[in-house]
Amino acid sequence: MAATIIRKESVDFLKKLAKNNTREWFNDHKELYTAAQTNMVEFAGDLLAEMNKHDQIETTSGKQSLFRIYKDVRFSKEKVPYNNHWSGSFKRATNKLRGGYYFHIQPGGSFLAGGSVEEAREIIKLGFYLGIGGVATYKNSGLKEVLPQIGLSNVVFETDAPYLTPVPHRGKRNEPAYIKLICEEVAKIMGMSYSAVAETTTQNALKVFNV
Repeated sequence: MAATIIRKESVDFLKKLAKNNTREWFNDHKELYTAAQTNMVEFAGDLLAEMNKHDQIETTSGKQSLFRIYKDVRFSKEKVPYNNHWSGSFKRATNKLRGGYYFHIQPGGSFLAGGSVEEAREIIKLGFYLGIGGVATYKNSGLKEVLPQIGLSNVVFETDAPYLTPVPHRGKRNEPAYIKLICEEVAKIMGMSYSAVAETTTQNALKVFNV
């Protein structure tokens, strides 16, 4: 049986939603959402099956992996009611297999991510630095659990463009000015002052570029 693909109509729905992000438009075009959501559930389910051929995933179904398209506007300056992307995550099974996987489907900004504390430590041992971006400000990013375990000795901040913009600007084009927001959030996570985090990560960045 062929694996489910993400249909063009599912991507087109996201494009239309980005231009018409209101409850009125959404309710008038509910059938487009329903069809796209069904496609994404099937896609995530097939993706889960493929991943379980090579890993042990605790997430039980494609539907369980998907995040809601409805946006929690309480924590965002942009009061649009819906996310203009599909996203989901798969948690690895048992305490031994830590970490997980995240997928994000958005016209012009789709990506996959994964990893664990152990992998981060191995990367640091090799002398590499870890770039932390706007994802640190996202509610379900997992970085709140990871960062305290690896520290900031090999961490730099970045603002990938055009997406992965930190809260409260999520959904807008990313820009270097938002580094401050990432630093503020990491300071909270680490229980450190803003100035201490800024100094450490700035010195790390200078080392990366041999300045």
